Amino acid sequence: KWQYDYYPTRDLILDELTKIWEYQKEFHPKVLTKAAYARLRDTIEWQHPLKSPPVGKCTLIPELERAAKALPSSQRARIFQEANSLRVTPTGAVQQPLSKEQRDIVTTRLLTPTSKTAKVTFKQLKKLLKLSPYDTFNLESEKRIDLQGDETAARLMQEDRWGPTWLNLSLEKQDEIVGRLIHDENEDVLVNWLCKTYGLKKDQAFRVADCPLPDGYGSLSSEALSKILPPLEAGVTVYSDAVQQSGLGSHSHFGTGEIFDEALPYYGVILERSVAFGSGDPKDPDEKRYGKVANPTVHVALNQIRAVVNDLMTRFGPPEQIVVELARDLPLSAKGKSELEKKQKENQEANEKRQKTLEELGRQNTYENRMRLRLYEDLEALGKRCPFSGEQIKLTDLFSDKIEIEHILPFSRTLDDSYANKTLATRQANRDKENQTPYDAFGHSPRGYDWQEISKRAAELPKNKQWRFSPDAMDRFTEFEGGFLARQLTDTQYISRLAKTYLEAIYGGQGYKGAKNHVHVIPGRLTADLRHVWGLNSVLRGHNEPESEAQKKNRQDHRHHAIDAIVVACTDMAMLGKAASLAKQNENLNSEKLIAGLEEPWPNFRSDVETAVRNIIVSHKPDHGIQAAMHNDTAYGLTKGEEGLPDKRGARLVVTRKPLDSDSFKSINDLAKIRDEKIREHLEIATFGLAGSDFKQALLQAAHAMTPPVYKVRIEEKLNVIPFKDAAGKEYKAYKGDGNYCYDIWITDKGKWAGEVISIYQAYQLARKDANWWRRLEGQNGQTLLMRLRKKDYLQIEHQGTEKIVQIYKFSKGIISLSEHHEANASARVRDKSLSAIQMAPGALQKAKAKYVTVSPSGIIKTHQ
Repeated sequence: KWQYDYYPTRDLILDELTKIWEYQKEFHPKVLTKAAYARLRDTIEWQHPLKSPPVGKCTLIPELERAAKALPSSQRARIFQEANSLRVTPTGAVQQPLSKEQRDIVTTRLLTPTSKTAKVTFKQLKKLLKLSPYDTFNLESEKRIDLQGDETAARLMQEDRWGPTWLNLSLEKQDEIVGRLIHDENEDVLVNWLCKTYGLKKDQAFRVADCPLPDGYGSLSSEALSKILPPLEAGVTVYSDAVQQSGLGSHSHFGTGEIFDEALPYYGVILERSVAFGSGDPKDPDEKRYGKVANPTVHVALNQIRAVVNDLMTRFGPPEQIVVELARDLPLSAKGKSELEKKQKENQEANEKRQKTLEELGRQNTYENRMRLRLYEDLEALGKRCPFSGEQIKLTDLFSDKIEIEHILPFSRTLDDSYANKTLATRQANRDKENQTPYDAFGHSPRGYDWQEISKRAAELPKNKQWRFSPDAMDRFTEFEGGFLARQLTDTQYISRLAKTYLEAIYGGQGYKGAKNHVHVIPGRLTADLRHVWGLNSVLRGHNEPESEAQKKNRQDHRHHAIDAIVVACTDMAMLGKAASLAKQNENLNSEKLIAGLEEPWPNFRSDVETAVRNIIVSHKPDHGIQAAMHNDTAYGLTKGEEGLPDKRGARLVVTRKPLDSDSFKSINDLAKIRDEKIREHLEIATFGLAGSDFKQALLQAAHAMTPPVYKVRIEEKLNVIPFKDAAGKEYKAYKGDGNYCYDIWITDKGKWAGEVISIYQAYQLARKDANWWRRLEGQNGQTLLMRLRKKDYLQIEHQGTEKIVQIYKFSKGIISLSEHHEANASARVRDKSLSAIQMAPGALQKAKAKYVTVSPSGIIKTHQ
C-alpha cells in the first residue's frame, strides 16, 4: 500500500518498522523476538534486486543488445516504418504510396498522442488526409482498424506524471530518461536524479518512476535505430531501403557467402541473429561460445536437424534441394483467409475489451491480469464462482491474493501450461487441491467440498476444460490427448522458420545468390491432404481393417513421420501450383475434397512408398543422462527394532500418513494397514459388510465421530525404500525410488548372462564419485559389462524365428520389456492390451543372441558387440 499510495523511501519503511518494534517490545513482547526483528530489518535493508533477464542480439548489428520497445527512439522508428509502408487505394484507382506531406501529417499525429492508448484509427487518418471514407489503406482490415502511436509518450505526458512538456524534450534526452526508468534499480537514486536534473517535484518524480511502460524488446539495438531513423524520416522510405541507405547492408541477407556443403556447423554460427547470451570465447564449447535459442524444444530440434543432414551429406553429398514442412495451415483461397481474419478480429476485440476493463480498475495491462480476466469470463455460466469451492469471486478480489490461477491437471505431472488447463480458484481451494487432479483432491473429500456440485460447475466450463475434471483425466491426458509432445505446434512453426534459414547455409546463406532456390517450405496442412489423396494413410495398416480406419494416420507407428517426409520431398513448386489450382476449382464447386484428383508423383508411387517405409529402421535421439527425480514425494517413517529390518528382498516396514478420504481406503481390507490398533478396530466394526460408496460413507462418518475426529491415519507398508541419514549417520526417514536408470549385463564365471538394475538414486550417488561412470562399461562390483541398457536403447534379437530390431521401453529386476523399434507409446498400449510386449530376463537375452546396436540419424545400423 505504501509503495503505490505514499511512495516512501526504504529509510521511511525502516523507521516505521522500528516504531512497531518499540511498541510491541513493551506491550506484546512475544509477538516479535529481537532476533526476528533483526532478520526482518536486514531483509528490507539488504535485499538484492531481481536479476534482469538477458536481452537478445540486434538483427542488424549482432554484437549489440536489442533496445527496449519503450525507448522513444524505438517508438519513433516503428511509427515511421509503418507510415512509410502505408499505401492508399482511392475509389476506382490503383494503390499508391503517401506523399511526403501526407506521411508527415500521419507521423505527427502518431507522435503526439491525445489519449492513454495512443491509437489513431484509419477513419481518423482519412479525415486528416482529406481522403474519401471509401478509400482504403493497405494495412486496414476488419482485424486492424488503427495504428499504434507513441505509447511511451502517451503514458508519460499525463498530467499526474511528466505532463505535456514531455514532447518538448529532445529525442536523446527522452531516451536517456526512459533508459533510466527501465534499468535503474534504486528508486530513491532515480527520483533524486529526476528532481535535480529536470526540476520535478518529489511526488511527481515518484509517479514518473512508477509509470508502466511498454514491455519487451524490439529487434534492433539503439545504435542500429540511430542509423536507420535519418533515412526513414528524410523521405517515404521503406524499412529495407532505409537499412541499405544506413550502411548496415541488407535487412534480409544473413549469408556470408561461405558454403557449408560438407557439414553444417553448430546452428549458433549461422543463426547469430536468433541466439543470445554467447560468451564469444573460442575456448568455450559451441553452445556457450555462440549462445543458443531460449526455447529448449527448438534448441534440441535444430541440433537434430544438424545431425540428420550431416549424416546424409556424409553418405550422399550435398542435396540438390531441401523442402521444409511449415506446421501451419496455408489459406488456399479467399474463403480461408476470411474465416481466419474473422477469428483474429474476435480475439483482438476481446483483448481490447479486457484492456479497457483493466484501465477502469486501475490495473496494469499485463499478461497475468489479462489472463485473470479471460479466465473470469469462463466462469460466467458458473455465476462467477470458484469451480471447486463454489464461492463467489468478486471482480474487486480478482487481482488480489484471495484468488489464484490454478492448473486443473497438475503442471508438474503434465507440463501443460496451456489456457485449456487453467482456471481460477480461491486461495484455500487451491491449497486444498494440492498437486492433484480435481477428482483425486475432491472426489471423496469431507472438507466442505461436494463432488457432485463440483461436477455440475465443471460441466459449465468450456469443453476443453470439462474433461479435465473426470476421474480418469490423467489417463486421458497421457494416452488419448497425446501428452506434452502433441502441444508443440507453436514451437514447430518457429523451428520451421529457423530451419529454413539454417539449411540455406549449405548454399551460402539466406539472401545469398541462389540459396533460396534450393530451400523452400510447404504448409503442414497440404502434407496431410496429399497423404490422404495419394492413399498413404493405409500404408502402415492391415488390409483387413475397415476403410474408415485405413484412412486415418497411424500415429502408433513412428514410421508415419517418414511418410510425411516422402510427401514433403515430392511437393515441389509445380506440385504446389497444381494443388492450389485444384483447391480453387473444387471450392467453387463446394467440394469438401479440395485437392481430390491430384496426380501421383510417378506411376506405382504408393507401392514404392510402402516398400521403402516397411524397410525403415527408426532412429531415436539417444538420451543417457540421469536428469530425473531420484525418488517420489512421499516421506516414510522407519520402524524401530526387528520389524524395521530389511527382509530377504530388501523390503522394510515403513509408515506414512494418509487421509481417510483418499483412494488408499476403498474396502475393509485396506483398513488392515492402519497402524493404530484402536482406530483400526473401530473403523473395521463401523464398515463391516459394506462396499463401494456405502463403505466410504460409513468410514468417514465413523472417523469424524471419534474424539478427537480422525481425518488422517498412519499406515504400514512393506516397501523397498531409500533411507536418509543425518550427520551422525542415523536413519531418520525414507523415500521410495522413483525410477531406474540402467540395467547392467555381464557374463558370470559359468558363462551365463546376469544383470543388475541401477536406480536413478544409485546413479546420482555414483555420479558424485565419478562424473563419467556411466560411460565406462564396468559394474559396481568390478565386473566387465557386456552392455549397459537404458530406456530407448536398441537391441538386435532373434525372436519367434525372426531377427528383429527392438527398443527397450521399461525394465525392472529380472524383466526387460521390449517393443519393435517402430512402435510408439508401447508402455501404454501394453497396459491396455492393444500391443503384445516382448519381455526377457538377462538369460533370455543370451538365448535370443542379443546384440547392442545403434542407428545413425540416416538409418545405418551399427553393432557394438
